[in-house]
Amino acid sequence: GPLSPADFIPVLEENGLIDILFDEILTTACIHAVAWPGPFTLAFNISPRQLTCPKLPLHVSAIVASTGFPLERVEIEVTESSLITDVEQAYRTLKEFHRLGVKIAIDDFGTGYSSLARLEAFPFDKLKIDARFVQSIDTESGRRRIATAIIGLGQSLGITVVAEGVETVEEQRVLR
Repeated sequence: GPLSPADFIPVLEENGLIDILFDEILTTACIHAVAWPGPFTLAFNISPRQLTCPKLPLHVSAIVASTGFPLERVEIEVTESSLITDVEQAYRTLKEFHRLGVKIAIDDFGTGYSSLARLEAFPFDKLKIDARFVQSIDTESGRRRIATAIIGLGQSLGITVVAEGVETVEEQRVLR
């Protein structure tokens, strides 16, 4: 049955398998996507441990280059909580991705260790509002206020904002 990433990612990391899975997903997705029409972006989540690997940006760049998919159409997603283990190395890793032309998104924004200093310091291109603030946004005023604040924050910083988990026309209407 369904297995949450929160359950299997730590197991993969503990057993040294996260990089193997990531490489396979990255390679397969880019090989297939290179033939697709349109100017889309492929987004890939990286784990907290991967974020502290200084060689990851060049490794990703080499894999993507080998497939022929444009590196500038790749986006790396990190969760807020992954930024707390080794802040300096995480910053260097994200800066190197940014230098290579890879977009950086902060996933599940508002649920972890939100810090305005991090938003200013790290090279984020996209802020992803966590789905829990989107669900019932049309009927829950607290969620609407939080989403409005996050959207305003992203816009003021020049960062694209995306809402996760929009499932109804009303949720979409309120967010627009």
